[in-house]
Amino acid sequence: MDYVVEVTAVTLATKHLNVNHTDKPLPSLTSLQNLIAYYMSPADRYLVERAIETAVSIHDGYFRKSGVPYIDHVLAVATILASWHAPADVVIAGLFHDVLKSRYANVPDLTALETNFGTVSIRLVRDTARLGRLGPLLSADQPDTKGDVMQQLPWVAMVLQRSPLAVVIKLADKLHNFQSLHFLSQKRQRAFANSVLR
Repeated sequence: MDYVVEVTAVTLATKHLNVNHTDKPLPSLTSLQNLIAYYMSPADRYLVERAIETAVSIHDGYFRKSGVPYIDHVLAVATILASWHAPADVVIAGLFHDVLKSRYANVPDLTALETNFGTVSIRLVRDTARLGRLGPLLSADQPDTKGDVMQQLPWVAMVLQRSPLAVVIKLADKLHNFQSLHFLSQKRQRAFANSVLR
């Protein structure tokens, strides 16, 4: 089924990234727009489109280790979430999931994001960031001990109970990271895979 996607300010805003040196929008942007057009209400689509524009601005000038503009990762995570038919708040949180990391984003005021996109989305961003700080339950270079795991379980249980959607966002983030591992050396690929699988 073909979906008609209007040309928006988002498409125009992403042209300045000049990622593929053409006038075509980024593939993940087009995929995301097509997906949200399929299942979201017009009001939700409008909010997600505004979040895309904001994410483009926030991540402008930031790059992944591969040299790819950071916005590509953010759009890919949001596209994965939209492919799972996640609600608008979750897709928006996916677009903003790394805004608390100054090496990837320029967010002078998180309160402005909350005002523009709602408390639910920004709470999910904060909870997703907390999950990122958790790290592996067991260190790859230390013996597995029940004590280490037991110390973190109450915190993990609290996050899962309070914000299961943050876990979904983190899964989409890790999935895209796995999909883009080919830019890293084999040693770094293995280290990343081991840290995620533990």
